[in-house]
Amino acid sequence: MVDKEINNYLRSITLEQKKEYQRIKKIIKDVFPNATEQISYGIPTFKNEGRAVLHFGVFKDHLSLFPGSRAIELLKNRLSNYKLSKGTIKYKVDKPIPEALVRDILKISLKE
Repeated sequence: MVDKEINNYLRSITLEQKKEYQRIKKIIKDVFPNATEQISYGIPTFKNEGRAVLHFGVFKDHLSLFPGSRAIELLKNRLSNYKLSKGTIKYKVDKPIPEALVRDILKISLKE
């Protein structure tokens, strides 16, 4: 069940951003079938067994995934087309992160 805060968040973003959110959510649910979602730090957060595995944020001119620093460190060569910081991957809605790469990020999050 999606809570009221998630619904409010989704109402505040564009259709294209919602589609990307749904795509990321589907990938997460494929990897973690029992994953839950809630708002944490003001953005949607996906948890597996009570542990955050990925945060998803929509900002004025980009989207961000927040997988933590280990995933970024281990996959930095494959993430070279995106703006990176210690725990953040920034990208444009029209240049989404490939599904296989999102899956690899999630697998690393599972081990972290």
